[in-house]
Order: sequence, then structure tokens, then C-alpha cells
Amino acid sequence: MRKQSIFAGGCALLISLLLATTISASGVMSASSLRITILENDVTYEYEYDNPHHYEYEEGHQVVRGEEAKQKVMELLTLIKLNENSKIEDIVRELKQHHPDVEKVDIRYMNDDNKLFTWVWHDE
Repeated sequence: MRKQSIFAGGCALLISLLLATTISASGVMSASSLRITILENDVTYEYEYDNPHHYEYEEGHQVVRGEEAKQKVMELLTLIKLNENSKIEDIVRELKQHHPDVEKVDIRYMNDDNKLFTWVWHDE
């Protein structure tokens, strides 16, 4: 009985964490636009979204659009947990999990009220 309770509690916690991540990423998707540019080892990565359904991912000179680009954008947003109150230091710390040698970050996020939020970071 106790094992079932622990298992059920663990499952509930896991589900709530997954839902919180999804809500966080989908909250940004109600925005007008999003541009995230990352420079790492002389390669530029660009993650882009324009409301309602345009996604684009660039790695160097390779450009991907559509569902594959959407997956890349959503993965990055889930990683960095971007919101209007995010701190660039927190974003960079999370980014380093996926881009460990990040040299520069530039994020432009326009919310559904057309208010622009900007974060910029350069490695020292």
C-alpha cells in the first residue's frame, strides 16, 4: 500500500513538472515574435518564432522550417524557461547545458501587447 502511495505521488509530481514546462513554453508562443541568436565556436544558431505558426531554426548556413524547427524552438524554450522577468545570467546558465561554449546571446521577445523585451550577453 505504501509503495503504491509513493509511486502515485511520484507520478503526480512528474506530471505537474511536465505540465509546468509545457505551459511555460506555450506561454511564450502566444507572443507576436521571438528571436534567439547564439554564437558558439564561430557558429551562429538562430531560433525564431512568428505568431501564429512560423518557426525557423538556423545552424550556420543550414535553415530548417516547419515542424522540425518548431521542435528546436520548443526544446530551447523549455531549457531556458524564458519569461518577461527572466535574468540573462539565468538564461545563459541554462543555455550552457546545450551550448557549453556560448560566446554571445541575443534574445528579442515581443509579447502579445507588442511590448519588446531584450536580453543581450557577451562572454568576457
